[in-house]
Amino acid sequence: MTTGGGQVRFSVNLYNDGKVCLSLLGLTYAGDKSQRWDPQKSSLAQVLLSMQTQIFGVEEPFYNEGSGVPIHMRNTPAGRERSRKFNANIRLNTLRHAIVSHLRTPPLGFEEVSKRHFSMCRKRLLAQARRWMLEEEGNVSVFRRFERVYGELVQLLSPLTSYDGGKSLLPLKDDAAFVEGKNSSPRIETENDSTADKKAPASLSSNKSATPSPHTSRSTNTLAFNPWENPAQLRESHSGNQAGGTVEEDSDDEMYA
Repeated sequence: MTTGGGQVRFSVNLYNDGKVCLSLLGLTYAGDKSQRWDPQKSSLAQVLLSMQTQIFGVEEPFYNEGSGVPIHMRNTPAGRERSRKFNANIRLNTLRHAIVSHLRTPPLGFEEVSKRHFSMCRKRLLAQARRWMLEEEGNVSVFRRFERVYGELVQLLSPLTSYDGGKSLLPLKDDAAFVEGKNSSPRIETENDSTADKKAPASLSSNKSATPSPHTSRSTNTLAFNPWENPAQLRESHSGNQAGGTVEEDSDDEMYA
């Protein structure tokens, strides 16, 4: 349901037609007998647990290739760069197809629960998405793809503030610290704050007069504002800030637009 109509592959073990490749299912080589299906012992719970730990719980899925081809690249500059790009693509398509697409068109029958879920997670999602975007600021083409989908995410999440009753999950501490460091933003309230005011977090106030950080670039200047307060500001920046040259649009961008 999150393959973008059959065009996105989120892991080497997850095909864009929705199928799952797992040694437990006999679809990849398993040298250890315990990793193969045993009709007397194996269960659906074991399959789901294997997916959770071996596919969704892997930080660098690029190295999950069953043939083992990328393994020898793990500690090389080329391998680290390919893994980083692989993760950036997964992150971008997670925002596009697993979040924004479901905000636009929730699964039939799950419209209300989808709204409540994304309302509850909106602050955490925005902080994480913003971090992912800023981590790609060195690559103008990729950064602007993140920038576009981030703008959509802000716009779609803004109307959902009334669904969580002021109990939205706060950003994770690491994501908040990264965003603050990049943008000289006011301190963002996180889940670790024991004295948090859950209903009206003062840390999310406007920061239009903040002094840019030493490593501020075109991208961070564009984003030096509080997305929770004024989402239109990001959309306006797309047309008013074109430094950095032109960006070639790929077929996926054309489809997504």
